[in-house]
Amino acid sequence: MPTPDINKILAANKRSAQYGAPLGAMNRDKADSPLYLQRVRFSDGCYAPDNTYWGMPADLWCAFNGEDGQFAPAMGTRIYVRAKSRREAALSILDDHDVTFRRA
Repeated sequence: MPTPDINKILAANKRSAQYGAPLGAMNRDKADSPLYLQRVRFSDGCYAPDNTYWGMPADLWCAFNGEDGQFAPAMGTRIYVRAKSRREAALSILDDHDVTFRRA
């Protein structure tokens, strides 16, 4: 099975921007483990691929389970954190959650 890509997942599950871009996103931290940890690539400077506005700097990371439920907007584990590096993101998440990460 190929490694899921958080940016493709977000792009496939766009949030409604009918009344303006949604601001950020809630963590869905069911703490399913192990998790993938990937950088969220911004488009148009401050927007994630799902139309969510995060502002600058573009240093957003997402830990996610990558299971089938991840492709449904209301399901799956997603933990967002701002960090300058993958290591910093992982340490920040581990401070608050009892999870493990898949190899990069």
